[in-house]
Amino acid sequence: MDENLQETIAVAARVRPMQPREMDIGAQSIWEVPSSNSIKEAGVDKFYVFDRVFDSSCTNRQVFDEFAEEIVWKTMEGYNG
Repeated sequence: MDENLQETIAVAARVRPMQPREMDIGAQSIWEVPSSNSIKEAGVDKFYVFDRVFDSSCTNRQVFDEFAEEIVWKTMEGYNG
């Protein structure tokens, strides 16, 4: 293995969209996404930082295109995902 080849771990988080039954009862998400790399619990001043954070409006396709596609291709080429 090439000693100059460096692998890194990237971590993403996604706030899932509310389910219809949750919206029907008036539930609200406890998570806020202040930036594309941080997430926080509503009403709490503690931030969690990731390489990428997707809010509840992001689609599965957006998550794949922006974050997962490269991992899939590297895996198919024989590298660690």
